[in-house]
This record gives sequence, structure tokens and C-alpha cells, in this order.
Amino acid sequence: MKVKILLNESNKFYGYGKNYIQNKKLEELFRFFHLSINQLHQNSRTFIFNPRVPKGPFVDDDYNIIEDDFTPRISLATKIKDAVDALTTDKGDKFYVYACDIESRVDDDIDAIPLNLQFRQCLQDDKIGYEYSEDYKFTKFLKKYKSQLKDPFPEDVYSSPKMLPSKLKKKWTACVPDAGRTNEYWSIKDTKMYYIGTYHVGNSYVELSWQGKEIINKVTKQESSSWHNK
Repeated sequence: MKVKILLNESNKFYGYGKNYIQNKKLEELFRFFHLSINQLHQNSRTFIFNPRVPKGPFVDDDYNIIEDDFTPRISLATKIKDAVDALTTDKGDKFYVYACDIESRVDDDIDAIPLNLQFRQCLQDDKIGYEYSEDYKFTKFLKKYKSQLKDPFPEDVYSSPKMLPSKLKKKWTACVPDAGRTNEYWSIKDTKMYYIGTYHVGNSYVELSWQGKEIINKVTKQESSSWHNK
């Protein structure tokens, strides 16, 4: 996808060579983003992300886990806001911003699984109020499949999908209860990402790191040259 609207050099606050970039302009340059409360790149321009199982999976009101807690992955979003919505945050919280899949380069594409499509395949119950969602209760699942679990009190034995027998565990593959709301994607392969800078929840911009300035300047110059040559 070609990006015609690039950074505005005349803008006093945002733009080419400046210290900040608007979220919406950043989202025109890169397809996916990952936010982390921790610095992962060790002062390098790029960082190879390895798929992992999240340390803080989604839990229900009884503190039972109600998302896939066994598939290693890298959680991605196409918008900064979606990435924030997938996290527990307060206004002003600081996150490190990583990006991948430069929109203008076909050699930089990554394979990503859209969970909003996978969401339809996640476990469902025909009864109203039992559908898989952010309000879902793990005990409902245990009750539904009690005969397969072969335990009179499965709620005392199982508290997460990864503990289930293999056949039932598979029903939870790529299931994340808020995926439909946050438009979450997964990469399940090692993925090269660019460190862009830092974002504070509530802002409409990212503060660029020197690495972020370098890659954005490079990408925008390539885009500008591409359009001038047409």
C-alpha cells in the first residue's frame, strides 16, 4: 500500500526530523504495532521478537483463565489505540512502541493471524448468556464438558485451558475474549520489529527515539522518491 500522506515538514510539532509523530501518521507507515511496558531492544535499531505465552492472561471473575494460555505468540495491533485497549492501563502510563511490516515494502511483510476471524471459531454455547466473551466464565465450559472431563468436581481440578485434556484444550486455540474489540493479530514466528519510541496513554502522538527517527526518515525518503519517479 503506497502512502501519499507523509510527515509534514512544515508542522512545528510533528514531522520529518522532529521529535514526535502523530499516531495516525505512524499507522500509515507501518502495518502492525506492539506496545511493551519494558524496553526490549537493548539500544539497537531492530529487535527480533520471539513468540511467547503472555504472563498475564485474561481471567474471569473467579480468576480462572479464559484465553489461550499455551500458544506462543506476538500480539500485534494495526492501531496504537487498539494496542492500548488490549492492555490494562491508566492515563499517562508509558509504553515502548515497536512496529513491523513497513507498508511500502513488500519484502518486509509478515504473516499475521487476525483473531477477529478466529473469534468465530472459539467455543460457543447455544444458550443465551453463555457465549464466549469478556464476561465468559471458565466454569461454564467445565460444566458443558463435564462428561468428557470424567471428574465429579472439575472446577476443583481445572482453572485454565492449558490444564485441559488435549481434545478440549484445542477448543481454546487462538481464543482471546476481547479480540473482537481490540482487533488483535498474532504472529507465531520470530518477527523483526523496529523500535519507534515511547507513548504515554492518552496522547495522540509517539515521542521518537533516535532509532525511530532513522527508520521513519528512511521510509519517508523512499516514499517521496517513489512518488516523484511516477
